[in-house]
Amino acid sequence: MAISLVALVGLSSVLWAQQATAPERKTGTPTLEGILQTLQDNLDAYHHGIPSFLCDEHAVSKMAPLLTTSPYVTSRSQNTVTDSTFRVKRTTNADGDTTLTESRNIKSVNGHAAEGEEISGPAIFSGAFSGGPVIVSLSQTACMRYRLRPIHPEKPNDPYIVEFASKPANERPANCVLTEDGAGLVAIDPATMQVTHLEFKVPKHTIFAGGRRTDGSNAPRTIGVWVASIDYASVVLEGKTFWLTKTIDAKMTGGRGPTVWSFNAKYSNYHKLEVTSRILPASEEPVQ
Repeated sequence: MAISLVALVGLSSVLWAQQATAPERKTGTPTLEGILQTLQDNLDAYHHGIPSFLCDEHAVSKMAPLLTTSPYVTSRSQNTVTDSTFRVKRTTNADGDTTLTESRNIKSVNGHAAEGEEISGPAIFSGAFSGGPVIVSLSQTACMRYRLRPIHPEKPNDPYIVEFASKPANERPANCVLTEDGAGLVAIDPATMQVTHLEFKVPKHTIFAGGRRTDGSNAPRTIGVWVASIDYASVVLEGKTFWLTKTIDAKMTGGRGPTVWSFNAKYSNYHKLEVTSRILPASEEPVQ
């Protein structure tokens, strides 16, 4: 049974363009409102500037029952290692909005060449390229409560820390990136005003909604704790600097065992997606 660690949905990227400068930095007095505006400006600039791109993904997916004497724990540990080419394709819609479509081309699974396989390890993280730092932005103020930790002038190189927590479910609109009750923080580099780190915790995450397993047996609904962190690093594409995902570390703990599902991935070798074609002369046309 593959477990998908999914809660970041609805928006088209966690990636941020290094374009904007925080208004409050001109006065040297950062404010929460100014930081949120800058992060929103970064997101908007990203949508207008990011090209389609490729990168390498190395992911380790694990499932392991915790040490326990419970008679309910019968599953064995599982470990899946995949190496893939991760692709984000940019499409401009008729209304001028941008859509980013994610896909993977898996090259190997547990060291063996893949043949048209999809990631189906014990745990899969979906949404790192369709949510992430969008959680802390003006577009999500109806969904989240924000708090800026005190900034110490004597430590000008320390990151700005913005904490967030979900508003009650009955107050949240339908377009919230984090669809469950959760809390966390982002770290923002004061020199570039880019998000360099995101972490969050969802204490009552639906790990498995219940239903029939692949072996025909019925699985109960499973609720557990979900924690995750994402780090970002600067990447140059087409002469512009973007802040893209570097690592993902996610873990869920739940069930009657309990059991721990984890997903750890590293992303590297970012480059623009280039599509080339040529017309074959008659002498080179493929034989039917």
